[in-house]
Amino acid sequence: MQRISIVMCTCNGEQFIREQLDSIVNQTYPVFELIISDDCSDDNTVEIIKEYAGKYDYIKIFQNKKRKGINYNFWSAIERAQGDYIAISDQDDIWELDKIETQINEIGDKWLCSGFNKPFSEGGVPIFFDRRVPNYQIERLVSINSLPGHTMLFKKSLLDKIPVEYKNLRMYDYMIALVAASYNEIHYCKKNLVNHRRHEKAVTYSRPLNTKFNISNSLLTLKRTFFLYLELKDLLKSRYMEMYEFLKILPKEQSVKEDAQKLCNLLSKKGLCSFFKSVILCISLRDKIFYSKENNQFLSVLRAAYFPVSCVDYIRFKSKKRNKMNTRAGIQI
Repeated sequence: MQRISIVMCTCNGEQFIREQLDSIVNQTYPVFELIISDDCSDDNTVEIIKEYAGKYDYIKIFQNKKRKGINYNFWSAIERAQGDYIAISDQDDIWELDKIETQINEIGDKWLCSGFNKPFSEGGVPIFFDRRVPNYQIERLVSINSLPGHTMLFKKSLLDKIPVEYKNLRMYDYMIALVAASYNEIHYCKKNLVNHRRHEKAVTYSRPLNTKFNISNSLLTLKRTFFLYLELKDLLKSRYMEMYEFLKILPKEQSVKEDAQKLCNLLSKKGLCSFFKSVILCISLRDKIFYSKENNQFLSVLRAAYFPVSCVDYIRFKSKKRNKMNTRAGIQI
């Protein structure tokens, strides 16, 4: 029997935390410990957790004396875990009751196991559920993380693979996924594991883009990403340089990072020569850089050729112009 540590971070979560705690304590696989790190809640969150801790002695609560923020809070909680495997929990989701059992049964010798998370809203408003298995190859993950932390179960030993100096390069779950993907050590469960609550108060909430394929939407996307690229190209290049340096420091043995490292290197450089080389490489890697494989080969080549520009969409939240426009419109991104 494997020892399972579940890590949860909270901050003003009294509205939904009971449902998530109920889904954890009723898991079909035994829980070794539930570590909860509270980041200075000023509502009844801590009182609710203490109520559950009184019933289940494996629940351990830690309270920050001053606010750390989501990334540092999760890292501090993860580093306290003593189990053989660690699972990440958000405060406002609802797990399937066999989540841990399913992942333990399927992970095998892999370092990390993820799976589907089905979105839902409080008001019953329909939310699109993408049933495609996401691309979690390293060539994709150097641009954006496809595996949310709340779906993850991973070996505690994986943490030793993350270079300490790069631990805060990106969000905690992104770094964990990057290392596992760099060695092809990810298994994906083709089953819903988490019911993911979407509400505007959530830290990770963003207004989704309209990605429906048609001529009008394609032209709007081209225009939007082109001007985003003009604004953010220097930041984009610096982020790919950071990713290149991160991949370079990982041991080469048994890694599958070579193409991703080349991609990051080219996307980080200035000049037309490097740009056209990156276009050629993106075309050759087109089945590895998008969320899912494009069935239309002609369209796939066109999308890949534009990827050195369109990848700026992954950092659109950094756009001062976009944020200013959305603030005026009352839109949260």
